[in-house]
Amino acid sequence: MENIKIGVSYLTAKTLNLINYKTDAFSYQAYLMLGEKCQNNCSFCAQAKESQTEKVFLSRVKWPLFNIDQVEIALKKAILEKKIKKICFQVVSFNGYFEVFKNVLNRFVEKFNVPIGASIHISRKEEAEELFYIGLSKLGFAIDCVSNSNYKYIKGRDFCDDLKLFYEIGSIFNNKITTHIICGLGETDFEILNFYIFSKILDTGFALFNFTPIKKTKFENKKSVPLERYRKIQLTLAIIDEILKKENFLSIKKGFNKEDLILIKDKNSKFILNNLFSLIKFLDFFYFEKYGNLIGFKKNSYFRDKYELFDFLNKVDSIRNGQFLMTRGCEFCNRPYYNEKPQEHIYNYFKLPEKEKVKESIITYVNSCIIE
Repeated sequence: MENIKIGVSYLTAKTLNLINYKTDAFSYQAYLMLGEKCQNNCSFCAQAKESQTEKVFLSRVKWPLFNIDQVEIALKKAILEKKIKKICFQVVSFNGYFEVFKNVLNRFVEKFNVPIGASIHISRKEEAEELFYIGLSKLGFAIDCVSNSNYKYIKGRDFCDDLKLFYEIGSIFNNKITTHIICGLGETDFEILNFYIFSKILDTGFALFNFTPIKKTKFENKKSVPLERYRKIQLTLAIIDEILKKENFLSIKKGFNKEDLILIKDKNSKFILNNLFSLIKFLDFFYFEKYGNLIGFKKNSYFRDKYELFDFLNKVDSIRNGQFLMTRGCEFCNRPYYNEKPQEHIYNYFKLPEKEKVKESIITYVNSCIIE
């Protein structure tokens, strides 16, 4: 165990005083990576089996390696100084990864009194039970791609099978499960937003990221989605949150038969997501064109024209203060510059953005919407 190397994200390494460089970024979460060269072969991932990217990368972030005991000493000091309030592992699916991570998790749970989460591939609910029994606080089940037609090509697995397992562990462990979605893997707006409602029904966490092309991966020449589309998704997620809150959705959904409501069988008897916008009546005014892209709204009890939409958006706290532009996910998870370089357009802000950025996003959104 003493010879284990831990990858430490560049920002976390700076926070732990393991390296030194100048940045305006900060995070109270320590991002650690266990292992390298995954057995899986996701087309977008730097750690994929066939990727030729340097082993120290995950997404566009560099994760230099340190001995586990060196990381533990630095973490202990940073936690005492309240620079770190949570630890999160990105566990690469190398041969034997699950047993190795259980040993590391046991060790960290004994040493540190902060929550420990992990993004780790599991294939059955019993594996989640094992990790929670040891002391894991959050388990990240990476769906990544919500396009049923593209999932197998991109991830090499069956979307319906992963969806069913996510449903199973989400129904059992609720708010201990989280997932993340990458915008820009061939999905439609409807597929992202419909999956988001699915995660809300299950009480699971949800994080959104922009596709980032990484050199020497299968998708190195694929482009990121336009910022305008990403802003549209971010704002619409905030609108859904507000409407669910106003409609007292947390109470209403207790009466749902989740399996009938969420999962239906297709012609191959595979479980797929139902259309939750049509089944949940107070969400049926979202207006999608035939290819699944959101183009606006039908007139509804919240807004009947663009002026009322603008007024509605400016009364929602998470929109008015710019929180909707920040990284979604677990508490303390803000992943600074995970999607872009500091000098580029920011997709997910790690702190509240400037008021002008918020105003610009709202105006662009309202102007692009059709309300009829």
